[in-house]
Amino acid sequence: MLDVVTSRRLTAVVTTAMQHAFKPSLYEQLEALPEGLTGEILNGQLHTQPRPTGPHTRAETELSIDIGSAYPRNGSLTLPSDS
Repeated sequence: MLDVVTSRRLTAVVTTAMQHAFKPSLYEQLEALPEGLTGEILNGQLHTQPRPTGPHTRAETELSIDIGSAYPRNGSLTLPSDS
């Protein structure tokens, strides 16, 4: 029969092992992020940040329009004319 101290140590070891056994993968953690957070896995670590809102979203849209208009989807580059 185990004494109380040994029993507690054994319980702690088993509990710790079970916690590690059921830890979700990085991809599962990424998929489980709450609404309003974006994330990416870099060098084996999950990095999260809030989604851009308001002025940041508008700036991104305007930059996409300005820069994207020079690079059409068919791959041909449109250069400004000298006229």
